[in-house]
Amino acid sequence: MSARIGWGVVVTVGTVVMLAACAPGSGFAVLDRSAGPDDELPFELPDSAAENVDLDSIRFSTEYEGERLYLAKGVTADAVCLLVVPEDHDDWSIGCGSTDGTIAVETAAGPYSIRPDGAPIPEGDTELTPNLSVVG
Repeated sequence: MSARIGWGVVVTVGTVVMLAACAPGSGFAVLDRSAGPDDELPFELPDSAAENVDLDSIRFSTEYEGERLYLAKGVTADAVCLLVVPEDHDDWSIGCGSTDGTIAVETAAGPYSIRPDGAPIPEGDTELTPNLSVVG
């Protein structure tokens, strides 16, 4: 199994910073809910993934073009991560960044953008969930 673990590109938008600072919890409702059966990964992540990701916080968000998209809390208080798992479970990737802005994560299916609850959808993006979009 090959993997790419890296920090996503962080683009901070002034309004997003203010929204994240005022929002209770993580700023991502999906991460504040209890885990369910859909949140279980179809394979076990290597120990090295825990260097950046709180593995107990992984939550399924949506599926797009054959990739399952999961959000997770980072190991630092201000980090959020996107785990992208293709159908064959190979070439999965994790991108993490600060919760005070928009994080762009590039994968084989295309770049995804993560944003906190209530943040505007970046211009040209296609919304997948309240926290995820495909970069346009």
